[in-house]
Amino acid sequence: MEFIALIPSYQPDDNLIRVVLEFMQSFHIVVVDDGSGDDYKDIFSMIPKVCTLITHEVNKGKGMAIKTGLKYIQEQYKDKEYVIVTLDDDGKYSYEDSLKVAQKAEKNPDVLVLGSRNLKEANMKKSAFGNFLARTLMKISTGNNIYDTQTGLRAFTNKNIENLLEIEGKRYEYETSMILYLSREKIPIIEVPIKTVYLDGASKSHYNPLKDSLRIFKQFLKFAMSSIIGFFVDFILFSILVFAFPEDLAMKVLIANVIARVASSIVNFIINRFFVFKLKKGKVLKYAIKYFGIATVSMILNTALLVLFVDWLGWNEYATKLIVEFVLFLVSYTFQKIIIAKSKQQKN
Repeated sequence: MEFIALIPSYQPDDNLIRVVLEFMQSFHIVVVDDGSGDDYKDIFSMIPKVCTLITHEVNKGKGMAIKTGLKYIQEQYKDKEYVIVTLDDDGKYSYEDSLKVAQKAEKNPDVLVLGSRNLKEANMKKSAFGNFLARTLMKISTGNNIYDTQTGLRAFTNKNIENLLEIEGKRYEYETSMILYLSREKIPIIEVPIKTVYLDGASKSHYNPLKDSLRIFKQFLKFAMSSIIGFFVDFILFSILVFAFPEDLAMKVLIANVIARVASSIVNFIINRFFVFKLKKGKVLKYAIKYFGIATVSMILNTALLVLFVDWLGWNEYATKLIVEFVLFLVSYTFQKIIIAKSKQQKN
């Protein structure tokens, strides 16, 4: 496979040129100038002509710069197989580590590979704290135990490019949305340990600790809220229907649960479709088939357990509904962790 380095860049220093020249020995280079302005034209003019430079007239954010680069690569390399490596313009990801991450993706074309930094280093305490919060929320939300959720060094093949173009996010939150979306799609994510080289220019970060952190955690909140709202729709509708139906206990529990699960699945799907992932029309059918297939299996199992415990064992239907939902959540969460762990072992 061909290797392509995609470098989103905003108001860079001379490190950008050093990175480009070093990476040219193994990578095709695509640089996206994200509206840096006239003061930085001299730096971008130093990029060799064999490389590709794409310019945003105004600053649109790192996520949009990455997607602009992905669209260009998709069009220019449509008949080829390739690995894309995204990295920052300040030189904090070494050529050797980037090549290692690219080679891992080449061997595992269906996965997303992350270059995982050692966040316990003394000069990365702030990154370590933010990553700890993101890592905890990621594990709760998806069951995926990713150590370095905010790394900018990522590799994937052309097989994943359509998925990545669908993902919501304009700025730094795009990288978080990427992991959340691929986790929901059951696309494996593996990490490769790397070193992080901090240069004098590294302090010139465009990451706003307040605004960009809020954007990142907003994605976690939206991802979690779709499930929470779906649960409340399910339980409230189930409770209303059980209360309203005649006294045939088994039948009313069965009917109430099926109706409630169908309604909550539709609500959850709509929230994901329009607010969490904002899927384009071309992706909706594929996502819907997968989503409602899983929802149907879950509904059948859920309903069977409810009827068993309520009708045969005489448990309270409302309490049983909560217990069954919680138990199935734990089973699903544990199963997902096992699958992810096995996938990582196989890929490694």
